[in-house]
Amino acid sequence: MSCPECRIGRPVEINLAVEGRALRMRRCTRCGERWWDRDGERVGIGVVLSGIASQAELARRG
Repeated sequence: MSCPECRIGRPVEINLAVEGRALRMRRCTRCGERWWDRDGERVGIGVVLSGIASQAELARRG
């Protein structure tokens, strides 16, 4: 897979689960472009942050 922005760099991937769903952050090693996929579909950072905030709130409530 190559970067969708520069089309040259190869992305580094970090996989995690947020709210029980697969989340993957990719960052291009050449241009620094970042993008997120949740359950195989590209999502914006707002969706990512909202999910993390919801999970943190549930953890606080115990």
